[in-house]
Amino acid sequence: MTLAAAWLIMVFCGISIVALVITAAISWWQVRTKGSSNPTHVAIHAATLSFFVPGSVLILLGGFGWGLDRAIESRSMEPSGAGLPKRSHAAISDKSSMDSAPLAKDTALAVEMRVNGNRGSITLRPSETFTYGWTSRNASYCEMVSPVKQAISPSGTSRVIGPGGGPFYPEIGRSVTYAVICSVDGLQTVTDAVTILAQAADSDVVGKRYGLAANISANGIHGSITLRPGETFSYSWSSRGASVCELVSPAKSGIPASGTSTVIGPGDPFYPSPGHAITIAITCPGSEVWTVTDAVTIKAAK
Repeated sequence: MTLAAAWLIMVFCGISIVALVITAAISWWQVRTKGSSNPTHVAIHAATLSFFVPGSVLILLGGFGWGLDRAIESRSMEPSGAGLPKRSHAAISDKSSMDSAPLAKDTALAVEMRVNGNRGSITLRPSETFTYGWTSRNASYCEMVSPVKQAISPSGTSRVIGPGGGPFYPEIGRSVTYAVICSVDGLQTVTDAVTILAQAADSDVVGKRYGLAANISANGIHGSITLRPGETFSYSWSSRGASVCELVSPAKSGIPASGTSTVIGPGDPFYPSPGHAITIAITCPGSEVWTVTDAVTIKAAK
């Protein structure tokens, strides 16, 4: 027996009992008011109230009960959680294990170089000193490959380097590149480098401060000049407080404290070509510590 059928029987029985009570009440009322009671009339009332009224109510409620029964049956057949995405215990377990797993250490090989705290390249003021440093990560071996080749520790800092520092200090018009290479077990390598440029000295400023001076010009012009096609030039230099000077660019040689070059024209190694300028630089020492420099750049018109 379904839940809906049992519910209908209970309703029918309840209505029948109520109808019988109403019939008895009507019969009692007729006896009190009229002094007599017709048994046939009472039976008709009882039949009407006990069967026809409950029957009508039963018919009306039958459709509702049948629909309710089907709905309950359909609901009971539907799987629990139907229509909702299910999350397996395995997935929850995997998520928990991922959240609780420790972060992996950074095992990447790396190296970084700096000069005076800067990366890439710097330009030194006249007589300015510098230091370079390097740090590596996860490296078992490091080596300097420029300007000299030698084994170095995985991390370190150089001594203070100033003018007269040999191959480690740039000459005027030139640069020095420091490069290191680091490896791990010889299987993987990384490199980094910094470049140091030397700035030409302002002779007037240096002369006023230290009593030294050096000046160089081309065709009587300081700084730089641009030659017309086929035009020749000569350069001249002078110094104060120095007994000798040195040509450091584009070639290196000893020169007097002052002088003038020969006339330089196309085909000479000191003559520029379009897109390739020539810097002529001199340095003049006034003592073992202080030197002054100056330079002039010659360009060729395109």
